[in-house]
This record gives sequence, structure tokens and C-alpha cells, in this order.
Amino acid sequence: MVHGIAGYFEAKLYKDVYLSINPETKDKYNKSMFSWFPMTFPLITPFKVKKNSNVQVTFSRNVDQTKVWYEWSVSDPITLPIHNSNGRSNWVGL
Repeated sequence: MVHGIAGYFEAKLYKDVYLSINPETKDKYNKSMFSWFPMTFPLITPFKVKKNSNVQVTFSRNVDQTKVWYEWSVSDPITLPIHNSNGRSNWVGL
């Protein structure tokens, strides 16, 4: 059952300089980093998937004069509407 998507990132900045909030590598690259956190992208309608199946999700980062926000939607195996449209539920002020 898929209720949402967990958002992590890992970035190689330069040579051997990395940033990571990926649970599998974060301690390897930055043991004391505490300012960036994983993000949860909840889904309005949970759905079942079989083991080893694919899920198609689209993300977009948006900005206006006062805020930044993400929007996301699922297109496969089911189609769900755009979540957090226009930063309705979650956003960061500028």
C-alpha cells in the first residue's frame, strides 16, 4: 500500500565533497549535518502495488513572489490529481 513518497537527496558538490540525507549514506558523508531533513509527499488516495512494480510520480518545484512549494502527482499505476496545487497545504515563505 502506497500512502506517500519519501523524499531524500544526495549530491556530489565537488571531488569528494558530498551532501546527503539518504539514510543509507548520510552518516558516511556528513555525520553532523542537522539542517536538512527528508520530506514526505502524502497521497490523497492510497493504492496497492505489487512487489517490484513501478510507480510513476511527477514532481515540480514552484515559486512566486512570496513562497516556494512542491507539487506532485501519480500517473501510473493509477492517475491521481496534482497534490499541493499552488502551495495550498505546504510552502516555504521567501
